[in-house]
Amino acid sequence: MTSLSLGKILLSLSFAFCFLTQAQEFPTKAIEVIVPFNPGGGSDVFVRIFQKAIAENNLSSEPLVVRNLGGAGGTVGSRTARDAKSDGHTILCLHDGIYTAQHFGNANWGPADFEPIAATGRSGVVIVVKGNSPFKNLAELMDEASARPYQVVYGTNLGAPSHYSALFLQEAKARAKFRFTQTGGGARRL
Repeated sequence: MTSLSLGKILLSLSFAFCFLTQAQEFPTKAIEVIVPFNPGGGSDVFVRIFQKAIAENNLSSEPLVVRNLGGAGGTVGSRTARDAKSDGHTILCLHDGIYTAQHFGNANWGPADFEPIAATGRSGVVIVVKGNSPFKNLAELMDEASARPYQVVYGTNLGAPSHYSALFLQEAKARAKFRFTQTGGGARRL
């Protein structure tokens, strides 16, 4: 072994030792999980399941505390998380609504302002009709929205990803136009 490679090893070990001696216990206090929506919606329910699993499996020496900060399509909560001290004790339950808020000018921040730590779940947009509806598939629904613009009522949370998904559907079918009605967020629907 040459003295140069021995020197590299010793230098590497000394750097590692410095980092180890400076390492602090984490967490040092409760971890606040900001859910940028009202209690009872899908994001809130998901975070509370996650919170329970962390506690039951002793995965953290400090508790996870859920803080619901609903309003303005998730921008109230995401702004609070963005402005929080960057010490790891504030976590945001990021939702795809942050993309639409930034894209449509409702927020001057977006996903790039946060550091992802885990992908914990995924959900999709599902289009449903009443059981006795004349529409048996999406093609029939879109044909009707095209034949009779603004006559097919589409309930959604205006400004949310489900609303924008419906707008994309309209663009895909010539002359298709829905008449949108506000249903509110998941907390109100559950």
